[in-house]
Amino acid sequence: MASLGDLVVNLKANSSQFISAMKNAEGGLSNFSQMVIGLATGAAGAGMLKLAADAETLGVQFKVLLGSASGAKKMIAEIDQFAATTPFAKMDIAAAGQTLLAFKFNADDVLPTLKSMGNIGAATGAQIGDLATILGRAMATGKVQGEALNQLIERRVPILDELANVTGFASSEIFKMASA
Repeated sequence: MASLGDLVVNLKANSSQFISAMKNAEGGLSNFSQMVIGLATGAAGAGMLKLAADAETLGVQFKVLLGSASGAKKMIAEIDQFAATTPFAKMDIAAAGQTLLAFKFNADDVLPTLKSMGNIGAATGAQIGDLATILGRAMATGKVQGEALNQLIERRVPILDELANVTGFASSEIFKMASA
């Protein structure tokens, strides 16, 4: 049977091993923490570079679509301001704006249209880029076709009810006219 002295010696030996193991673990965690901080810093730097590249790309794209650097700068500032108050990402809003401009929307009409589409998208879950494409196609052809109505209905936009309210025609009549 072990004596009290043996237990004390054994306990001291085991506790010093335990303390040594804890110090090693602490040192390992410190090294791990430094590695994680280094990776996070690198990722943040890469993210900042991407943001800068995206901003430059947007500037060039809007300059081409609008024909001037000042118009591009103004449009991007308006998109920045709108993006700060909406659930949509700046790049998604910018892409939707570019789509509208490609479909020959007047530059002054782009932001109000984006805001309307943003409201619809927020209420229905529809993507603002999808709505811009559907609207742009309708505006380019000069009429709302059955396909566009179907695309809006698939995105939970109650377009037939709204058109019925505006025109006074029944929803079924509107759909027939759009399909003709």
